[in-house]
Amino acid sequence: TVMPMIRYEMTDTVVIDVGLAGIDRDRQEVALEVRRAWYGWLLACSAVEVLGDGEKRIQEAEKKLLKMLQELNEEVTDRDLFKLRYHASEVRAMLVKARQGKRMALAALRFLTGIEELGRARPLAEVELESPEIRIGESQDYLHRAWKLRPELKMLQGALRAARAAVEVQKAHFYPDFFIAGHVEGSYSPAHDYIANSLLNRGLTYFTTGLGLGLQLTLDIPQKMARLEQADAELRRIEAQQQQARAAVGLEIDQRIFDIEAARQNHKVFRKGRRAAKAWMRSNFMSYGVGIANTKDLLDSIAANAKSRLDQDKAVHDMLLASDRLDAAVGEDLGVAR
Repeated sequence: TVMPMIRYEMTDTVVIDVGLAGIDRDRQEVALEVRRAWYGWLLACSAVEVLGDGEKRIQEAEKKLLKMLQELNEEVTDRDLFKLRYHASEVRAMLVKARQGKRMALAALRFLTGIEELGRARPLAEVELESPEIRIGESQDYLHRAWKLRPELKMLQGALRAARAAVEVQKAHFYPDFFIAGHVEGSYSPAHDYIANSLLNRGLTYFTTGLGLGLQLTLDIPQKMARLEQADAELRRIEAQQQQARAAVGLEIDQRIFDIEAARQNHKVFRKGRRAAKAWMRSNFMSYGVGIANTKDLLDSIAANAKSRLDQDKAVHDMLLASDRLDAAVGEDLGVAR
């Protein structure tokens, strides 16, 4: 985040512009945090659902295993039962953590939105994370939009205008101050006539005017030069800071684009992996009851199915968050529904 340090007096217009830009920046930060908490809530809901489903599948496997033990099936032993129950306890522990994460995400949303009844009197939706359709443009186009929209850059632009005005003010001190003075004076009396001859006593009826032109020039040239150099140095500092900010915003935009691309590629990979893991688990469940699949292979397939689903949802979460961060880097309004 770029914060201009303004060390000189600014006009009211610049102060208002910088103040409004600061409000927009703070508003954007809050909106981004709300969106991140919302995506965290959806990811936690997905984790609870996936782990809950995994727990049910392990319970189904345990029922099949107990039945096989009662039938004295030679393909299973008590060790298989101990192993299965151990994995079931691990899943339950992860489920507890997922539910805790869900509560934490809800608490964060309450804090950020100020809606205390959220999740109580006002239920919060539990929707599935869906992969968004994101069209990525050129980084230069994003940078051009950021120059117009991003609050921090607007603040720097206001600071630059104020710095240039300060330099012009210091230059104006080298010029003399011109002034015009004049006067009008008159009187009338019915007992006196107007006398045009200025050498005679004018009496009580008269009319005079005067006009004067003058200038004032101070000779404190060294002091004026010092103040001008100081204002010019401040201007150069703001210009350098603006160039650095532009480069930093460009780098941030490139990073956000890379994050979106990486999340998109991960989502494709995890989606294929989930299909394979789901088919593997279904095949093992069909084969386990007849003694074709062993307990370890079944547990591995259940774990793989749960992990592939969580990985896929995490990739969608990362994609959504990266898209919002790209919009924030450009300066788009995150406080509106999209």
